[in-house]
Amino acid sequence: MKVSREHIDEVWQEATIRQVLDNLVEEGYSVGKNEEYDGIRADIVARRGEETRIFEIKMSGRPDPAAVHDISKLRKAAARNGAQLHLIIVRPPVSADVEFDGLEDILEEAVGREQPDGMEDLPSESRIETITDAVVRKVHVQSGEINVEGEAVAHVEIIDEGETFMMDSLPLEFSITTGANGELKNVTRIALDTSSWGGYDDGGEAGL
Repeated sequence: MKVSREHIDEVWQEATIRQVLDNLVEEGYSVGKNEEYDGIRADIVARRGEETRIFEIKMSGRPDPAAVHDISKLRKAAARNGAQLHLIIVRPPVSADVEFDGLEDILEEAVGREQPDGMEDLPSESRIETITDAVVRKVHVQSGEINVEGEAVAHVEIIDEGETFMMDSLPLEFSITTGANGELKNVTRIALDTSSWGGYDDGGEAGL
């Protein structure tokens, strides 16, 4: 019997939620799972003193419209109430075991060389600070060059009118070409998934 990908994804998502809950409890937070925050259902709401952190745990890939809408509403509620929203992208292991040393550094060079698609959806002064959790989905080697495709997480500083509004973590898809020694040769595609980003309303808060 072959277990469906959908069921595998459910297991990984639930395991990630449990791990985040355990980590937060160890850090001294009181936590709630599937709790309402400002009238919106959230995967995890964690509180410690006056600090509130909200966590949404989603599988990799473009979320469905309902999920996008909920994340946007949570982002606005968090900004309005001084809380922090954390979007965690879960990527189950793929069948191929591919490691690429220094890939995050190469991707940071790539976004410095070419603005990712999707950055235009954010305030114009925003910038990608770091890239982590790069996962290789496909590799093609030809004539001494290596084409690498995959996904990563971009940690973005959202800057509006010269002031940092918030830090956000957004999915990043990439297709790049490197030389045999790992030097960046070409950026075929690099795109930031801002589908859950809602922009700003008239009050300067994240909107729907």
